Parts: sequence; structure tokens; C-alpha cells
Amino acid sequence: MSVYKRLLIIPIVASIPFASAEPPKGKAKVLDKFDTIDPKTVKLVDIKAKVIPTQDPEHRKVLEMIADFQKPGSYPLVQKSFQAGLLNPAKYSGIRFFAKTDNQTKMNLHVGGAPGQFGPEGRPLDVSAKIPLTDTWTQVVIPFADLKYYEVKQWKDGAQKIYPGNIPIADADLLQLSNIKFVFFIEGRGTDTTGRVFVDGLELVEK
Repeated sequence: MSVYKRLLIIPIVASIPFASAEPPKGKAKVLDKFDTIDPKTVKLVDIKAKVIPTQDPEHRKVLEMIADFQKPGSYPLVQKSFQAGLLNPAKYSGIRFFAKTDNQTKMNLHVGGAPGQFGPEGRPLDVSAKIPLTDTWTQVVIPFADLKYYEVKQWKDGAQKIYPGNIPIADADLLQLSNIKFVFFIEGRGTDTTGRVFVDGLELVEK
């Protein structure tokens, strides 16, 4: 069974803050160009994803992600993994990439730790931001300061625990994070039964 389905974790979507769409700021460290899908560091869950060519000279190869919301109980996501400690707030200020949708899909970005790691008060070590998506390519910049713990209702040991949302992540916890996830949810499916988003590149913005 997938680690994402062992615990019933219900994020409250409305409490997840929006990321910002901003012009480039400073130099960046490339995490993934998404010219190919690296099976060692990219994991697909309940989703179809492939690298496709485009006619846009600024975005010649991009990652296409398609989530089928007709599949019950699915939790569609694409996860990029890396070594813990990489998200060092002394070196980097945030995450950036280009994204677009052609059917009004909504998508969130989650940044999490390894299975078995927990944040404050034993809550899931997972912070997030909503991604502003339109039908044109937009550079999305997500400062680390905008990554927040979202409200979660979790069944654990036979009892329900509610963790409040809009809680900023501490620098020490940022260093524990080891993956970035593009996460789809059924309420954000857009104009048909599938969610479809295109992403070009994934970088850390240097200070």
C-alpha cells in the first residue's frame, strides 16, 4: 500500500495560501529541467505524466500531467525527491517553475519530508501553497516564507486529530524536507473529468 494512503489525511484546501507569479529574481539551482522523467527521483502516483515537445520556443520540452478524477479514492501527484538539507534558507529563498493549464485545472504544490518524519506537535511534515494557473505560461515563484502547514484532519490511533492551518514552517524543518509534489484534487478538476497541467523546469532561487 502506498505511503500516501496508510494514514487518512484530509487537507482543508481553502486554508492553503496562494503562491505568487513573479518575474525572475536572482540566480537559481536547477532541480529538474523535465526534459525527461528520471525514474530515480520522480515518482508518479495515480497520474499519467510524460515529457512532450511544444511549438513554444521558450518551452520546447515540458512535463504534461494528466489526472483522471473518475478513479475513486485517487490522490494524483508527481513527486520530485532530493536529499534532505537541500532546502537551506541560508542559501535559497524559494522555489520557481513555469506552469500552465488548458482546461482550468487547479493544482497545489506540497513540500514534504520522508515517511515517518513529523512536524510540530506530531503533524505531517508537509507544507503547501496554491499554484496560480492560467492558459498561458506563467513563471511561478514560491518563497519559502509562503510555504505553510495547512489545516489537517487526521485519524490516528483510533482518534481524530485536527491540526490548524496557515502555520509557517521553521528554518530547521525546511532542512528536513526532501521532496516537492505537484498535487491535484477533485475540486480543482477544471472543465472536464481530468486535470491537466504543464510544467517547465523546477528550480531553487538563490539568495
